[in-house]
Amino acid sequence: MKKLIMLLIAIILITTLGCRASPEPYEQMDPLEIPVQMQVKLKTSIITFQTKDLWVTHQLQLNDEQCLFYAPKSAKVGDNYYLNDETIYFIRAGTEESGYSYEQVDVETVRELLRE
Repeated sequence: MKKLIMLLIAIILITTLGCRASPEPYEQMDPLEIPVQMQVKLKTSIITFQTKDLWVTHQLQLNDEQCLFYAPKSAKVGDNYYLNDETIYFIRAGTEESGYSYEQVDVETVRELLRE
């Protein structure tokens, strides 16, 4: 009976420790003090674009001309709620002088960027 209990405890520990969810990529990014609304023009097909107003909560400077942003579906800061249609990661490329372009990236791409 004692061996059975020890076996059960071992299985529970292994299962609990082995099944930890990987951290969300935004947790490795720099949080903004308050969400910032950005107007982003994203490519939806080869020739069409869609402009979205997104509340951004995290950013990460990738290099001099590229910055990764995270816009969650919802965020609460104090008594204020900030809502987007969906959770989205996107990269802003360019400069203020030359203009910006935006590209939506999926979570796996973000994870690869953060590993580098």
